[in-house]
Amino acid sequence: MAKRRKKRVQQAEIVTRFAARLRELRKSRGMTQADLATKAHVTASYVWRLESGGAAPGIDLVDRLAAALG
Repeated sequence: MAKRRKKRVQQAEIVTRFAARLRELRKSRGMTQADLATKAHVTASYVWRLESGGAAPGIDLVDRLAAALG
């Protein structure tokens, strides 16, 4: 039986803008995704999903990301 491929959910524009800004801020601070993940208490793969627009963070995670980014 063939494995079905999941369809990507189309996120709102704000999620795409958040993703781009998160990546921009992380890189401007010389951090890797793993560095940010450690400081924000999430996994590096979740940071990747956030930066690619594949996930929308809750307000509590936005607070942790902001603190981790200074």
